[in-house]
Amino acid sequence: MISLFHFVHLLALFTLFGLTFSAIADPRVERKKKTLMYSGIASLVVFLAGFGLLGFLKVGFPGWIVVKMICWLALSAFAGLAFRFREAATKLQWAAIGTVAIAVFMVYYRPF
Repeated sequence: MISLFHFVHLLALFTLFGLTFSAIADPRVERKKKTLMYSGIASLVVFLAGFGLLGFLKVGFPGWIVVKMICWLALSAFAGLAFRFREAATKLQWAAIGTVAIAVFMVYYRPF
Protein backbone atom coordinates (compact mmCIF):
# COMPACT_ATOMS: atom_id res chain seq x y z
CA MET A 1 0.00 0.00 0.00
CA ILE A 2 2.87 2.36 0.75
CA SER A 3 4.20 1.97 -2.79
CA LEU A 4 0.78 2.96 -4.17
CA PHE A 5 0.78 6.17 -2.11
CA HIS A 6 4.35 6.85 -3.21
CA PHE A 7 3.45 6.32 -6.88
CA VAL A 8 0.37 8.56 -6.67
CA HIS A 9 2.32 11.23 -4.78
CA LEU A 10 5.08 11.32 -7.40
CA LEU A 11 2.69 11.16 -10.35
CA ALA A 12 0.68 14.09 -9.00
CA LEU A 13 3.88 16.00 -8.24
CA PHE A 14 5.17 15.53 -11.79
CA THR A 15 1.78 16.60 -13.12
CA LEU A 16 1.77 19.71 -10.91
CA PHE A 17 5.32 20.54 -11.98
CA GLY A 18 4.43 20.09 -15.66
CA LEU A 19 1.30 22.21 -15.40
CA THR A 20 3.25 24.92 -13.62
CA PHE A 21 5.83 25.05 -16.40
CA SER A 22 3.06 24.94 -18.98
CA ALA A 23 1.51 28.02 -17.38
CA ILE A 24 4.88 29.75 -17.23
CA ALA A 25 5.65 28.97 -20.87
CA ASP A 26 2.25 29.89 -22.32
CA PRO A 27 0.14 32.09 -20.02
CA ARG A 28 -2.71 32.77 -22.47
CA VAL A 29 -5.97 33.82 -20.87
CA GLU A 30 -8.00 31.11 -22.63
CA ARG A 31 -5.83 28.42 -20.97
CA LYS A 32 -6.07 29.89 -17.49
CA LYS A 33 -9.23 28.17 -16.22
CA LYS A 34 -8.29 24.61 -17.20
CA THR A 35 -4.65 24.95 -16.19
CA LEU A 36 -5.53 26.30 -12.75
CA MET A 37 -8.23 23.67 -12.28
CA TYR A 38 -5.91 20.78 -13.14
CA SER A 39 -3.02 22.19 -11.13
CA GLY A 40 -5.35 22.57 -8.13
CA ILE A 41 -6.47 18.96 -8.43
CA ALA A 42 -2.86 17.78 -8.78
CA SER A 43 -1.89 19.88 -5.77
CA LEU A 44 -4.65 18.32 -3.67
CA VAL A 45 -3.58 14.81 -4.70
CA VAL A 46 0.05 15.62 -3.82
CA PHE A 47 -1.11 16.78 -0.39
CA LEU A 48 -3.37 13.80 0.32
CA ALA A 49 -0.92 11.17 -0.93
CA GLY A 50 1.90 12.86 0.99
CA PHE A 51 -0.01 12.68 4.24
CA GLY A 52 -0.98 9.11 3.42
CA LEU A 53 2.71 8.31 3.12
CA LEU A 54 3.42 10.15 6.34
CA GLY A 55 0.83 8.02 8.11
CA PHE A 56 2.32 4.79 6.78
CA LEU A 57 5.89 5.77 7.60
CA LYS A 58 4.99 6.73 11.19
CA VAL A 59 7.78 9.32 11.46
CA GLY A 60 5.70 11.93 13.24
CA PHE A 61 5.87 15.49 11.98
CA PRO A 62 9.58 16.37 11.68
CA GLY A 63 10.94 19.68 10.40
CA TRP A 64 11.70 18.42 6.91
CA ILE A 65 7.98 17.78 6.42
CA VAL A 66 7.25 21.42 7.28
CA VAL A 67 9.81 22.54 4.69
CA LYS A 68 8.25 20.22 2.10
CA MET A 69 4.80 21.66 2.86
CA ILE A 70 6.10 25.18 2.31
CA CYS A 71 7.61 24.02 -1.00
CA TRP A 72 4.28 22.42 -1.93
CA LEU A 73 2.41 25.66 -1.18
CA ALA A 74 4.88 27.67 -3.25
CA LEU A 75 4.77 25.29 -6.20
CA SER A 76 0.98 25.29 -6.05
CA ALA A 77 0.95 29.08 -6.30
CA PHE A 78 3.35 29.42 -9.23
CA ALA A 79 0.82 28.49 -11.94
CA GLY A 80 -1.53 31.23 -10.80
CA LEU A 81 1.32 33.70 -10.51
CA ALA A 82 2.42 32.88 -14.06
CA PHE A 83 -0.93 34.05 -15.40
CA ARG A 84 -0.91 37.19 -13.27
CA PHE A 85 2.71 38.26 -13.75
CA ARG A 86 3.64 37.26 -17.29
CA GLU A 87 6.77 39.39 -17.33
CA ALA A 88 8.24 37.43 -14.40
CA ALA A 89 8.26 34.09 -16.26
CA THR A 90 12.02 33.52 -15.97
CA LYS A 91 12.03 34.26 -12.25
CA LEU A 92 9.06 31.96 -11.69
CA GLN A 93 10.76 29.22 -13.69
CA TRP A 94 13.87 29.33 -11.53
CA ALA A 95 11.82 29.63 -8.36
CA ALA A 96 9.87 26.49 -9.33
CA ILE A 97 13.07 24.57 -10.04
CA GLY A 98 14.58 25.72 -6.75
CA THR A 99 11.45 24.85 -4.82
CA VAL A 100 11.39 21.31 -6.19
CA ALA A 101 15.13 20.94 -5.57
CA ILE A 102 14.68 21.91 -1.93
CA ALA A 103 11.77 19.49 -1.52
CA VAL A 104 13.73 16.62 -3.08
CA PHE A 105 16.74 17.42 -0.88
CA MET A 106 14.52 17.35 2.21
CA VAL A 107 13.01 13.97 1.43
CA TYR A 108 16.32 12.27 0.63
CA TYR A 109 18.56 13.75 3.33
CA ARG A 110 16.02 14.63 6.07
CA PRO A 111 18.39 17.10 7.75
CA PHE A 112 16.10 17.83 10.70
